[in-house]
Amino acid sequence: EEKTRRSKPPCEILTGLVYCPTHAVPVCGTDGKTYNNMCDLCNYMARTKENILVTKRGKC
Repeated sequence: EEKTRRSKPPCEILTGLVYCPTHAVPVCGTDGKTYNNMCDLCNYMARTKENILVTKRGKC
């Protein structure tokens, strides 16, 4: 059984990028959604004002 460790994505670095990198480095958010990478997660949070943590690297 994989231990769940929640962590805050590094959005202060990634938010504001016009384009996120296209390479997939999936992360699983506390909302149960898989994001293509940390940048996509941060942009989603910036748009929706939701506070989402990363539960694990990889798909949910």
